[in-house]
Amino acid sequence: MVVVGVPVGDVTIPLPIVQDHQIRIQGAATYLPEDYATSIAILQAGGVPVDEVVTATLPLDDVAEAFALSGTADQVKVLVRP
Repeated sequence: MVVVGVPVGDVTIPLPIVQDHQIRIQGAATYLPEDYATSIAILQAGGVPVDEVVTATLPLDDVAEAFALSGTADQVKVLVRP
């Protein structure tokens, strides 16, 4: 399972469940400029099938709908355009 987001406060983790099920917890952040540069280069080179990944694009005025769509099982990536 992958959880994406930044919690607003402390998170309590039930360690017995983590141990019994051998769950691995790993944090990661990719907010460095070189990470974005690499990602853009991969996209420009066609390394990601963008037409298959981006399943919806909505205008900024419809941002609430975009967030709602992004939580459904039939969407992969929902973009909001300014």
